[in-house]
Amino acid sequence: MKKIIILLSSILISVSTFSAEQILATITCDKDLVSKSELILITDEKNDIVSMTKKAYTLKNNRWEIDYVKEFTDLSVLPTTGLLVAEKKSRKVAILKSSNFSAHQGGDIKLVYLYSGVTSSYRTFNLDLQRRGDHWALVVKNKEVKEIQLIANVSTFFGMIGISNIIVK
Repeated sequence: MKKIIILLSSILISVSTFSAEQILATITCDKDLVSKSELILITDEKNDIVSMTKKAYTLKNNRWEIDYVKEFTDLSVLPTTGLLVAEKKSRKVAILKSSNFSAHQGGDIKLVYLYSGVTSSYRTFNLDLQRRGDHWALVVKNKEVKEIQLIANVSTFFGMIGISNIIVK
């Protein structure tokens, strides 16, 4: 029994040392100053991507506290349905898609976002997920992106109805 516990412990320790987290980008909205999210890659011992995670935070008492964590383990859906990274009132607000994603190389990433909830229209923002040695980066026009700011599409009558623009920094 003692040998089994030691064996299981060593397996768990070795598995946990093989995975790593890397924050790809922080996502904010210009109309919501008390919330932010982080898009995180989980990699294996070869630094290949095994999953993605979204951590959502809320500012409470001058501290960022985690609201929830959503892990995306099935990356094979990127070319078809994509990864639903934001949803509000049963509306798909932001979806990540890729037609050429590779866990080893990265690929083109399309951020499909709700432009107008009134007309149910969507727009696309193109990013590139690049492997740079042991480092992963989101890239737009040859510049590494660390922050994605969503600019709210606001209607006088309805209030916030979607995302009008995306600014990357």
